[in-house]
Amino acid sequence: MAKNDQVLIDSIIEERIAKKLPSDKKDEVFEFLVYEQVLKEYDLSIDDIRAGSVDGRNDGGIDAIYILVNGHLINDIKSALLPKANANLEVYFFTCKHRDVFKQDPVNSICTSLQELLDFSKEDRRLDGQYNEEIFEKRNIFISIYKKVATILERLSIKVIFASRGDAKNELGDNVEARGKQIETICRENFSGCTAKFEFWGSEEILAAYRKKADYSLVLNVDECLSHGKQMVVLVKLKEYYKFITYDDKKIRKYLFDSNVRDFMGINAVNEDILETLNNHTVNEDFWWLNNGITILCSSAIAIGKSITIENVQIVNGLQTSECIYKYFGGQDHDEDNRVVLIKILPCESTIIADDIIRSTNNQTVVMSSSLRATDKIQEDIEDILRKEDLYYERRVNYYSNQGIPISKIYSPLYLAKGYMALVLKRPYRAVALKQKFMRNQAAYEEVFSEKDDLRVWPIIAKIMRKTDDYMNSLRENNCGERFLHNVRYQVALLTVSRLLETFTYSIGLLLSLDINKYTFDEVKRTWEDIQLVTNTDNNCRAWRNKQLSLDILKEVAEIEKIKNVSVIVNQIEKCSKSKFSNEFLEEVQKCLPKQPWPNGIHESVAKRMGISSKTAANAIGELMKRKMAKIQKNGKIIE
Repeated sequence: MAKNDQVLIDSIIEERIAKKLPSDKKDEVFEFLVYEQVLKEYDLSIDDIRAGSVDGRNDGGIDAIYILVNGHLINDIKSALLPKANANLEVYFFTCKHRDVFKQDPVNSICTSLQELLDFSKEDRRLDGQYNEEIFEKRNIFISIYKKVATILERLSIKVIFASRGDAKNELGDNVEARGKQIETICRENFSGCTAKFEFWGSEEILAAYRKKADYSLVLNVDECLSHGKQMVVLVKLKEYYKFITYDDKKIRKYLFDSNVRDFMGINAVNEDILETLNNHTVNEDFWWLNNGITILCSSAIAIGKSITIENVQIVNGLQTSECIYKYFGGQDHDEDNRVVLIKILPCESTIIADDIIRSTNNQTVVMSSSLRATDKIQEDIEDILRKEDLYYERRVNYYSNQGIPISKIYSPLYLAKGYMALVLKRPYRAVALKQKFMRNQAAYEEVFSEKDDLRVWPIIAKIMRKTDDYMNSLRENNCGERFLHNVRYQVALLTVSRLLETFTYSIGLLLSLDINKYTFDEVKRTWEDIQLVTNTDNNCRAWRNKQLSLDILKEVAEIEKIKNVSVIVNQIEKCSKSKFSNEFLEEVQKCLPKQPWPNGIHESVAKRMGISSKTAANAIGELMKRKMAKIQKNGKIIE
């Protein structure tokens, strides 16, 4: 390792601390940097990277876990779109230490943890180690996905990453390396056919990945070109297109597909046909005769001879074809294959026209409505209203991040949707649990993203939520993970705003009248102290999703601070509930339950894990059986 590599890594960390990416804590900034660089080829959003963190109390030496199926991150098993064939399952475990050496203790810890976490015969409650809720959640996702794709599993890969600022090539101790090999063995012993690898990432490796930038200016070699004005239709050899969409190390440039509304989730009927066509060398037809081709949006395209230099490349249609071509050449060279693919190259400076092209080219086959949300008018309007205040709404993943816009100015749709749920709909417990899948439900989507609302509410939501994060980040204890912010920000924001406006029944109009300068650190701190005074809830994600707990906090803090009309909000929420327990709450209870038959007193275990009363847990379990979400049992025995 070059002696200045550590210096450069430290300078990157200091720069990110100033930007609070993801916080102003050195260890967390280093961890985030490692996750970002190791997983760079997957082009994950900032929210996705944050969601992988399991760091904090009772983490078993594991700082982050990422589970991917066919290159797509899975954060929620219920909203996962799994392939019907040819599944590739990848799991990453991270342990990161902001030190200049690779010590053995972290490797020992993760070795002990993985030995039992990867043993799926053991239920969560029977594990010897102490693990937090995030660990259990990731483990259960892994178990569920593994079971669902077991019969179609093409490859299972487990990577364990140990990162520090040290020299990974020359300064590893024999015992440390031996432990790494032992962990690889543990992985392979638990999963037949598993590819397991323990990797050490030091300053040199992190820096090399960091220097690998997304290149949006690429050269495409073509066989034939037909132009009309600035637009072109070209025929490109399959091998040349393969080179165009891959790095020098043959990995696919996923960032080129940011604007593509479909996700490639393995082999379906359409993809099988594409691969069959690619693999069939006996037919006389060329490939482009049998395929709809590919559409590329760009800012400019200049043809010089048989080469076209394309600026700001975005492949907006043809992901399925691209992935199949990538798969076709990934196994072998096929240098003798002279077939071509049809590509439309459309220089376009107007975002409105670009959105029209994306929508029209992707409506040719069945696409989930949620995939096209980025081009909805309300999404475009939110982006425009935020830009007027020098804020950036990333309706397309990494669109502004890849342009170098400071992270402090970027807001994702899910982040603002959660803020709307807390501040406008006044359901902070629902905001904690809200996941990307809500955008697939038309009613749920329109409840948040309504064109009837005053657009000016979105910048105020953005500012309040970001200020809440900044202030709470400085208040949290060192042993609280970054997910602490996700758990508490919504309750804190709603209570602080309600106190400043002196009522819980404020309208959007009244919210817009709030002087954002009055939303200060001292006000947020006061709210947090009130919450701590009325509840013993620790940093338990499931607990903050508990509607009853949330309402109890609202009522008790309202009494302390003399905030008006809390009963109106509480009664409204309770009246809207179709039952005593929401579906979301029951789902969380269900996750805490082992396989039936349950032992006597299981409600006590559930109550402890979720931070709720034993009575509430018992009633919720009864509701699960009533709704046939669980088998009916009595005295530890299932009743058929």
